[in-house]
Order: sequence, then C-alpha cells, then structure tokens
Amino acid sequence: MRSLLQHAGEVMKHAFHRRIVQASFVAVVLAGCDEDAPPSVFDPNASGGQTPTITSVQPESLAVAGLTEVVITGSNFAEADSDNVVYFGATKATLTSATSTEIRVVPPAIVGEDLMIQIVVAGAYETAMYGPYDLEPLGVDYGGFGNLDEVQSLAIDANENLYANMKSGVLSFVVLVPTAGQNSVYGTTTFPKASQMNIGSGGDLYLQQSSSRYMFTIPPGGGPPDSFATLPNGPRSSFFDFDATGNIFSAGNKSGLYVIRPDATLDEVGNYDLFDVKSIRVYDGYVYLAAINTGPNPDVPGIWRNMIIAPGDSLAPAELVFDWSNAGVHATSSFFSITFSSDGDLYVGTDHVDPVLIIKPDNSIETLYPGLLQGPAGSLVWGTGTYLYQNRTSDDDNVRRLIRISIGKTGAPYYGR
Repeated sequence: MRSLLQHAGEVMKHAFHRRIVQASFVAVVLAGCDEDAPPSVFDPNASGGQTPTITSVQPESLAVAGLTEVVITGSNFAEADSDNVVYFGATKATLTSATSTEIRVVPPAIVGEDLMIQIVVAGAYETAMYGPYDLEPLGVDYGGFGNLDEVQSLAIDANENLYANMKSGVLSFVVLVPTAGQNSVYGTTTFPKASQMNIGSGGDLYLQQSSSRYMFTIPPGGGPPDSFATLPNGPRSSFFDFDATGNIFSAGNKSGLYVIRPDATLDEVGNYDLFDVKSIRVYDGYVYLAAINTGPNPDVPGIWRNMIIAPGDSLAPAELVFDWSNAGVHATSSFFSITFSSDGDLYVGTDHVDPVLIIKPDNSIETLYPGLLQGPAGSLVWGTGTYLYQNRTSDDDNVRRLIRISIGKTGAPYYGR
C-alpha cells in the first residue's frame, strides 16, 4: 500500500500539469487577439443617446394618486412606449402613450409631497428630472365631522376657510372650519336650517332660511345673524347665488325667480312660478337653475338658464339647456346641486350611487370618478383652488360626511367672494 506522502505527491504533480495546460491555453488566446478577434463593441468615447428633457407637466404640480393622467412635454423621449420609464419618487408610473415630445402617464397609487418625476429613456445615459411634485388621495373626510353632525349647507371664503351650517334642534349654528387651526362656532341662528350659504361682498356670510321668505347675514368675524331681505308674502326661497355686480338671484319651490339687489330691494325677474328649483348658479352671463317643471309638462326636469340682460333688472326668457332624461344612468336619480368648473363643465350632485354627473359644454356627459365616490352629493361647493367639497347628506349617520375631492382644475368664479 502506498504511503500517504506518496499519494499527496502524485496529486500535487497532476495539479502542476493542469496549471501548465491552463496557462498555455490563456497564452494562445491572448496571442490570437491581435490578429483574428472581431473589433470591440465598447467605445470609451460614446455618450449614449440624446438626453431627454422635460419642459412642462400638466397638471403642473399636483395630481390624484393612481387616477389623474399626467401629460409630460419635452424632447428626446423614445417613440416606443416600452423604451420610456417614468418614476414618481422611487415608484414606477403607468405609461399610457409616448411620442418623442410627449409622454402620458397615470401616477402610482402612492400619496406623497415633494416627489421628483424622473424619465429614463433606453439608450440615454442621463435622465430627465422635474419637481417637486405632489400626489394626493382622491377624496378625504374634511372638517372633522362625525356621525352625529348634520351639515346642512356650505360656504367657502376667498382664503379657503369653510363655513358649515349645522342642525341643533329647532335652531342651527354655523361652524368655521379654518384652513389651519381648530373649528369654532361662528354664529347661532334663530331658525332650524340654512338651505344655502354664500360669502358676499365685504366678507359677510349670507344665509337663506330653508323654504322661507327670509335671508340673513352674519358679519365678518362671526356673531348673531342680521335680517337682510324679505320676499313678498307667498314666495318661499331656498337657494341663491351672486352675479358679477353683487345682485342675488333667489328661488325655491314655486317661488318664482327673484333678484335681490345690494340695497335689499327686490323684484321677480324669471318665470319660474311652476318650478321646483333645487339649485342656482350664475356663470358666464347666465343664471342657471336645476329645476323640476311642476306645471303643464311635469316630466321635464333639467337644467334651465336665463341670460342676464340688465344686471339687477331683467333676464331673457328661460331656455332648457339640458333635459335630465338625457343623463344616462343618472336620469332616474334626483339632482340637488350644480356648480361649474373654470373650463365650463357643469357638475351636478345627485343621489345616484356615482353621485356626481359632469355635463360638458356640448351636452355630452361623463361620471366623475366612477365607482370611487360615495353618494349622495347633497351639495357641491368649489373652493378657490382645485378642491370640490361634497356634503354627503343622509339620514344614515354612517354615510353623512363632508368630503374634499381633488379635481385637478379650478372652479368658475363665485362672484360673492
């Protein structure tokens, strides 16, 4: 039997020969590189593809996470969708289309502030950067209201402070919800419900007692209400809005349409004696009313309007601008409130499961955020920026809430504020 020392010597001998063979092979390969190998694909002087750049983003600084389509304009993007990757912060967005100068994406479903948008293009060594950019949720509970709080009407001033009329037995009170700080009682009324509130000239808060002849004001800073205007015996109003000259248009159920001037004098100016008016909004020289015709054609609810011919004095005849039977799946629902965006879209609050219907200037329709909002939308009030406030009025205390909805565009002017 061989000794362990003999066996070890043979192993070392074989290992030595293997190293010689391997070294020889490497030497042959290296020697052949100078004559027969193909040229190298590595170019130490290459700079890659053209660097992408971002010149603008719409919306400019804020979008709804996972929902808003963001349009990025720039240069040197890839024509093929798959060759562009867009990040918000560290999270990848969903790309919907791309050209060399425009990319459209839906941001990721994350909420964040001061994020950087980064575009990575195949072949380019550098990325395009844009920021800071914010992503926010679609809608949030606002104002800190709970199950026992019955918000009846809303108003928003020029600083985005919100005023909420709250039920309190046979009386009601107004809560101020500031943009920063704690809620506080702004004033207590002598009646159970203000069906409409608006900020007026000089910062006064105007309140319409529901289905009543009486309109009141609370001065800037709060306090008890003062009587402002009283309709003649018979007409009872619930809703109103200001025009650009400070006049108020007011109407209710079979009340007719009245103009109330800044000095509190008033006259009937519209033939709405047989209409149940649910909401009023002044926009672009017209008075718009969401109303139900209870007269000879009781089956014609819809959106009506009158052109303002002489502010405070006369209106053109009423015209039906949208027949509610054309509202698609919303046609069997009840409407409660109307408001306009700055680009002329009409937003209608309803009791449909998808509570907000949008009517375009050409009378085409679409649902706001289908499947994502809970109804009803008892009232809709636009803030000074891109938020729409929904009062989710309901007898079910688990449903009623005040919701701030991110829209991504501003509302049309509220002339009172």
